[in-house]
Amino acid sequence: MRKTVPIDLSREHTNMMIELRNLLRPYGVKVSLTDRHAALELINASIDIEDEHIQNIRSRIVALLPESQYCYLNGEPYEQVICEQCGSILQLVSLKPKEQYVGCSCGQILLFIIKDQRTHIRHAVKLLGLYRSEGGNSRIGEMMVEDLSYDGARIRSLTPHNVSPDERLIISFTLDDAAQTNIHKTVTVVHVHGDTMGVHFVESSTLDYSLANYLGINWLRL
Repeated sequence: MRKTVPIDLSREHTNMMIELRNLLRPYGVKVSLTDRHAALELINASIDIEDEHIQNIRSRIVALLPESQYCYLNGEPYEQVICEQCGSILQLVSLKPKEQYVGCSCGQILLFIIKDQRTHIRHAVKLLGLYRSEGGNSRIGEMMVEDLSYDGARIRSLTPHNVSPDERLIISFTLDDAAQTNIHKTVTVVHVHGDTMGVHFVESSTLDYSLANYLGINWLRL
């Protein structure tokens, strides 16, 4: 088992953590300073609290942290990153607020930052389809599209798979509109959790009017 490495705290750092912990108590935040990542817990818990004194102390604690590994995410659940120091895979189930410090068991500190927010609302659907690797091999899987937007989807594989994050797939499915429109997309896999995958559509040079109309997006066709 990998030994957990705590953050090496100075007296100044410890005193500020004590002060921040006391200031956060009225907000229902309880953090034990004996926890190996107490500093990170206090920083994360105080990020959205609108109190100038709290934010001042928080900023000073952040400034005293060791150098962090910056991880830019897409705001999807179950996103994974690799610790550059030890190679461990870290997975966030959710990211609230939009910025979060996480300590790896090796002692490396990772700062997760959401770089993009969804620009289009997701719609719950149940649309059958198929997916395959972009590389053109023979692996084909059946899927169900469970939510859909103009720039991405959540799909559930109906067959066993070994798809990984960052892999590119070709997916095809049929809309349940009057025309039974066939949709074909190249996608990047953002996250994989069991048989569920979040995918982002690779940008196209042309607008997909059929998909836009299905989702109720009013594009001006010139």
